[in-house]
Amino acid sequence: MKKIAILVNIFLIVAVVLMTGVSCAKQRPPKPEDKVGRLISKLTDSLSLTGEQKVKVARIKKEITEKNEAARTERKGEGKEVDEAFAKEILKDKFDTAGINKLLDQKAEKKEDLRRFMVEELAKFHALLTIEQKQKLAVLVKELGPEPMPRGEQGPGKQ
Repeated sequence: MKKIAILVNIFLIVAVVLMTGVSCAKQRPPKPEDKVGRLISKLTDSLSLTGEQKVKVARIKKEITEKNEAARTERKGEGKEVDEAFAKEILKDKFDTAGINKLLDQKAEKKEDLRRFMVEELAKFHALLTIEQKQKLAVLVKELGPEPMPRGEQGPGKQ
């Protein structure tokens, strides 16, 4: 009888652990496109956009999503490229600081290009709004506040 009770308890523990693991595995952080979509939906509802404004905002959202997806695809290979470049330089007799700085500068330039693109898209969105909608948006921006950065994007002095 004790053996059966022990086996049942072990089975229950294993079942609970497996179910917890499965439920945790399903909970992934939202993709940036999902965040943009939710934010735009919230703004659309809060700002009472007209039908024409909604169409233009959807176009802006699509442009942002496409640009982000292209940048993400490009970044996937860059991480390995930088790691390989560092490893290669470490093995050399003389470390090529100019070459590494050039590689890192190119990476920073791409981020800067994306930032400038996002500001341009924000300007397009701003141009669509009426004075009343801009006032509502200003209040919403203050309410939402800055969103914490994902852990991987934080670095020295970026907290």
